Amino acid sequence: MKLIINNKSKLKNKYIIPYVDKKLMDKLVLKEQFYKTCDKYGLKYPKTEICTYDDYKKYMPSFSFPIIIKPSNSVAYWKCDFEGKKKVFICETKEDMKRIFKGIYKSGYKDSLIIQEYIPGDDTKLRVLNEIANNPWYYLREVVRIPTAGEKRRFELSRATLAICWSILNNISSFVVLPRQCYKTYTICAMY
Repeated sequence: MKLIINNKSKLKNKYIIPYVDKKLMDKLVLKEQFYKTCDKYGLKYPKTEICTYDDYKKYMPSFSFPIIIKPSNSVAYWKCDFEGKKKVFICETKEDMKRIFKGIYKSGYKDSLIIQEYIPGDDTKLRVLNEIANNPWYYLREVVRIPTAGEKRRFELSRATLAICWSILNNISSFVVLPRQCYKTYTICAMY
């Protein structure tokens, strides 16, 4: 994706590039910049602090343990190797935090670390959102409800509604001729 975005200006005359521009990508790929963007638009996220290579030895979070530690630059982080490496660390104590900092920074990673308050609970809702984003058929089957007189019905997949969904998902302009009450409008609304 990054390669395509970096060459978007060369490709846009021949292809439809459904990605953001380089400036926005750079703003969102680094988690540090991502949280600043969330602040700008008033989006909620866990209490967050930045720990740098220069201050990790004396760093102490302003919120209580347990805390989350994750790299700001995931591309640089995955090039490093150390025992116990994880995508995200949950630290219960100050000693855990110091041990993790030491492992990360001795591995060659020099960018910032994101420190966040730990919010207890399972990640079921996050998994459902990820599934919806990656699998539109799951969204249609499990999430979409069509309001009818007195109740809400599940989305019904027919040859016509399948054709409409497939065309939308593949960016194909289409024209569907069907009799009334075949859920053409509901299908289009469900997809957008």
